[in-house]
Amino acid sequence: MPIEDEGQNKINKLTKKLATEGINSTTKQIDAELTIPSMIRVV
Repeated sequence: MPIEDEGQNKINKLTKKLATEGINSTTKQIDAELTIPSMIRVV
């Protein structure tokens, strides 16, 4: 396998990982923002 392909594969994997983690953290943030107001209303 040429070095260029190996480097590109690593970049692709990192990009996918970052994209997935970004989506996950955004989802967690949205969950938190939706949860906090309902917790305040309960109190």
